[in-house]
Amino acid sequence: MGKKHGRGHGEGSIFKRTVKGKPAGWMAMLDQGIVNGKRSRRAFYGKTEKDVSAKLFAARQALKAGRQAKSGRLTTGKWLESWLGMVDPIRSPGTDLTVRPSTYRSYEQLTRVHLVPALGNIPLEKLSAADVRSMLSAKAGTVSEQTVMHVRAVLRNSLNVAMESDLIPRNPAIGRRRRGQSSTPESPNAAKSLTTDEVPRLLDVIRGERLEALYAVALALGLRQGEVLGLRWSDIDLEVGSLTVRRALQRIRGKYQLVEPKSETSKRTIAPLPAVILSTLREHKGRQDAERDALGARWLNLWDLAFTTPYGAPLHGTQVTKEFQRICERAGLRPLRFHDLRHSTASILQALHVPLSDVQALLGHSHPSLTQATYTHALSQERAAAAMDEVFSGK
Repeated sequence: MGKKHGRGHGEGSIFKRTVKGKPAGWMAMLDQGIVNGKRSRRAFYGKTEKDVSAKLFAARQALKAGRQAKSGRLTTGKWLESWLGMVDPIRSPGTDLTVRPSTYRSYEQLTRVHLVPALGNIPLEKLSAADVRSMLSAKAGTVSEQTVMHVRAVLRNSLNVAMESDLIPRNPAIGRRRRGQSSTPESPNAAKSLTTDEVPRLLDVIRGERLEALYAVALALGLRQGEVLGLRWSDIDLEVGSLTVRRALQRIRGKYQLVEPKSETSKRTIAPLPAVILSTLREHKGRQDAERDALGARWLNLWDLAFTTPYGAPLHGTQVTKEFQRICERAGLRPLRFHDLRHSTASILQALHVPLSDVQALLGHSHPSLTQATYTHALSQERAAAAMDEVFSGK
């Protein structure tokens, strides 16, 4: 085992491992100081230097926080900073705590804008449930209910890690249910879904639009925005009539990237495709091929994405959402988010009495209970007269 490079005390060292003279991945060793009168060291293993470096970084952050806690210097703000380092996909890629880039951006913004200004100076060990309730109550008058729930969720997640690291005895962000309060409060994401009367109105307006297929695919198949924007033509078999979700498009630090889907179950093949969707995709490909031929060398679609700008560049999610909202206004619909198309998919299928397990597979959920908890809307109480193909065909 040869030493790769060392660091100062408490920073750890990274080695290349060999077993019987053959390469065996990488190893990191962290000196945790004297524990119970003995020198304590902790080892981390991985296939690549990047793997063990990420694990070492997360462990150093936890060790630093622990030392600050013992000295009484660990504030809630300093802990949140350490926790963000642990979940950052750039600084700590591949660890158990690492989140997707878009999730990290949300965590960082909610922490910087809401949590640190309100709670940052409070010593972590003295942070109380009363402090948390006071902060959330103050927020309730200035931001949306959904933002308040997200702020609490981020704080709860970070304090769970602090509790698991023995920095605090309990999590003050986990509130107790009051008498008479529902044990399953409505999720802010379970907000809006197209009704059976609204679907034809939306379809009439998008018919003939350049991105008609994008909206149709999102509604009929329940794809997340990043999943539909990340579709490549190699993921779509127009002969067999199938579509496979392999990746998602995200804009990270100003650059478009194709990333792993939200979870393993998000990687899925949908077959057969509804006939009307297959027809719409074929028309869309013909239109895109004509755009490509017209631009020649100026065509920008290096990833062969199914949905692009007229010049072949990736579509910006925010711009897609704004255009969708303009379409909703033209159709005389309530203001909707792009993600509400996914809500509508589940609600329509439930109204058609499609088994929950089938809806789960289509949406890429890990468990039917998640589908039921997240996508149960008023529409599921209505009697639908036709299947999804008939809904799109207007029969």
